Amino acid sequence: MEIKNYLEEFVEELAKEQLQKVPELAGNERALMDVMALALNNLKPMYVVSDAGHILTEVKLSSEQIRAKVLVAVLQAIDTVKRNPRI
Repeated sequence: MEIKNYLEEFVEELAKEQLQKVPELAGNERALMDVMALALNNLKPMYVVSDAGHILTEVKLSSEQIRAKVLVAVLQAIDTVKRNPRI
């Protein structure tokens, strides 16, 4: 059994998808990590430790409202990273 923030995978998936639309950041692993960290820091964590917790969290993530909130956090993080790139 392990503890896991269920949003990490979801944020990573969305961040990779959205970063492909930003030529100057696409394929940049550092930018991906920065975007994920910023987005996750601005979202309420969804930690789970059990199979039941995983199922309940999956149901929550299927909510359009939560999906939209996560997408907004990712897009804001991309904007921040784009305006303040690390070399």
